[in-house]
Amino acid sequence: MSKRSVEQFTTLPVRALYPVRELARAAGLPSYTLLRLMRRCKVRITRIGRACYVPLSEIGERIPSLWRGIYAAEELRRAVAEGAAPQPSPATAQRSSHG
Repeated sequence: MSKRSVEQFTTLPVRALYPVRELARAAGLPSYTLLRLMRRCKVRITRIGRACYVPLSEIGERIPSLWRGIYAAEELRRAVAEGAAPQPSPATAQRSSHG
């Protein structure tokens, strides 16, 4: 995951239910594109009025790349809050050592 995409997710707090519009904004996608992706991945979407929400558990099971973005952002937030420099994941460290 790129540094820019992780930075976009840093404004996204971890919670049980996400508004699709907020997820789309954090992912840098139009809401209708993310909704189409979620429907294609068979993610359970809850409608309340005009707003659509998706449970975090569904994101983790059905769209792992989106889940990794949310998780990486939370790890970054936690590291900053503790005053420690964020550590790169093993996959990131391996990629940067090769190129």
